[in-house]
Amino acid sequence: MVPRSPEGSDRWASRGSRLACRIRDGVSQCRPSDHIERLRAKLRSARQRGTDVGRFVDYMDEPFMQLGGEIADSEKLDRFKSGLTGRERDSVYFSRPSTYEDVKQVALSLAGSNQPTAAPPRPAVSDAKASTRRPVSSQARRPHTRSMGTPAGRVTCYLCKQEGHWKRDCPQRLAYLQAEVDRLSRLQAEASRGEEAENQRRPG
Repeated sequence: MVPRSPEGSDRWASRGSRLACRIRDGVSQCRPSDHIERLRAKLRSARQRGTDVGRFVDYMDEPFMQLGGEIADSEKLDRFKSGLTGRERDSVYFSRPSTYEDVKQVALSLAGSNQPTAAPPRPAVSDAKASTRRPVSSQARRPHTRSMGTPAGRVTCYLCKQEGHWKRDCPQRLAYLQAEVDRLSRLQAEASRGEEAENQRRPG
């Protein structure tokens, strides 16, 4: 029986509140009320400072995943760029990525530790299993038509200058990013050689 004293009622109400909180969040304890602000403060103070780019990506991905819909992709992009240091920072700013995934690809490619972002290929189906599957009808293979019509005006890709897709959907996007990274690396190497030659010409 639930106690009828005020003290007992408060105790039972407190237990019920904690239980409801655990059920709602699916964790053993409720998150503190300032959890979002703590994650944002962590992102504001995040700096690479000589850390490997791959580890810095993992460090930034953790609060991004916890924030979920609380943070926009543009803010992810800005937070990541502001946290980079050294040649990675310069190369990323010169390449002008438009999304958070783009900036990760540029940084990881420059560091020589580009990680695969696509899911692993599915295993092949054995002949025995394939024979039990129902054949796909011709109606199912018919291309799906859009009911909203075509967009007004033709779309031209900013990268390859071809019509029919946006920059973010360009099949050559990663190749362009890699070429930009290689170009920036060559420029940095030429600048370093020019500086060394200038230092050698100076009188001792």
